[in-house]
Amino acid sequence: MADAARAKAHRGELRISVPVGYVWHREVGLGFDPDARLQEAIRLIFERVRKLGSARQVLLSLAADGVHFPRPSDGKKMVSFDWTPIRYRKRSGADLGTCTGSGRPS
Repeated sequence: MADAARAKAHRGELRISVPVGYVWHREVGLGFDPDARLQEAIRLIFERVRKLGSARQVLLSLAADGVHFPRPSDGKKMVSFDWTPIRYRKRSGADLGTCTGSGRPS
């Protein structure tokens, strides 16, 4: 399977899903979603990570402030979102661990 993925990547056909708040542009690569509310949510998380240093502390801080985070409401298309209270997941997905690059609780 890795060989098939490598071959697709070599041809420029490999598609990898990106976390909520980001989009892949063929010409420039990974970038913020143009939706201002999504950008604000992602920037807030990174700001708290810099300030608090721990994904768990960021989660607790955002939850205490009642911050909501986008969750795709259209399956994997990620075009429309429901804004729900932020939560931490140990597996990949559009939550705190993924968008901070953490992937594991601190």
